[in-house]
Amino acid sequence: MVLINDAEADNLSQHLGQTREAFDSEYLEKGSGGLMIMNRMPCPFLSNNKCSVYEHRF
Repeated sequence: MVLINDAEADNLSQHLGQTREAFDSEYLEKGSGGLMIMNRMPCPFLSNNKCSVYEHRF
């Protein structure tokens, strides 16, 4: 499980060439208190046991 904030979701959706709405729908769930959670297993961005989009979150 990975917590994602609005800025990170914006950055990742732009990197992937998706609208923010499409990114949210495909990858995120709403958690308590309005938090967004990437909760897919295995993580779709895991490559060679490393996060392939980590540097694009910020």
